[in-house]
Amino acid sequence: MLATEPRRTSLPWFTREVVERFHLAFILVCLALGVSLLLVDRLGWRPWTARSVAVAGILAPCLSAGDTSRWTVWLAVAALVLPFPDDGVPAHPLGRWTLLLALAGLAGVWAAVPDTEPVVAAAGVLAPLAVDRSVRGPAPGPAGSAAAVVAICGAVWAGAAGRGAALASVVALGMLVVLPAVVGWGADRVRPERTGWVVVAHVVVVLVVPRLVTGLDVAVAWSAAGAAVVGLCLVARWSRPTGSGMATTAPGPVPG
Repeated sequence: MLATEPRRTSLPWFTREVVERFHLAFILVCLALGVSLLLVDRLGWRPWTARSVAVAGILAPCLSAGDTSRWTVWLAVAALVLPFPDDGVPAHPLGRWTLLLALAGLAGVWAAVPDTEPVVAAAGVLAPLAVDRSVRGPAPGPAGSAAAVVAICGAVWAGAAGRGAALASVVALGMLVVLPAVVGWGADRVRPERTGWVVVAHVVVVLVVPRLVTGLDVAVAWSAAGAAVVGLCLVARWSRPTGSGMATTAPGPVPG
């Protein structure tokens, strides 16, 4: 009979149901802030629309303030992006997919780190804007892309325990960093017929690799993360238009 009795704790009110309700309420609050951010963004006031991704990146550590003591560092780094407006020129080579694929990276972080509230905060405030930008545009430029990268790295910093988990989660940046590093910035830097393969490579790496290497020895985690990055670099190089990176010159005068 003793085996069927509920376990007694020092905090009898702190049950699984209470935790689940808290997490649900936290998700709803994050999404509500994200929707509010989107509604203001739709007003079209350029000083705001040019910084809306950066504002989402600042809200995430603020929402995590009660969960982790590392939120101040995350907030300080996120605030560095705010002064730089993002007009989408040059555009990230992933185009309108960029912010959605940043959400995929946050999903990889969520699967790898033990503390998931910072990840939920970052994803919740960014999700409405990411969906809207994937449909209406514009694609983020360097400043907006930097804000998305800070959101992922900040969630790693705030939620990871140990270098192995942090290293595994940094892989979740995927093509957000690798693609512009390999092919450069601009909407025409990836062959349209190969964009799908670039997206698939990113999603597979950011969702699978962080979960696989979490808990491994640091040396093994480094090797796995390095192999994943090399694979992404190869796919990125393969996706470049024929002749990209080659010098072009205007035709000169024809000798008489």
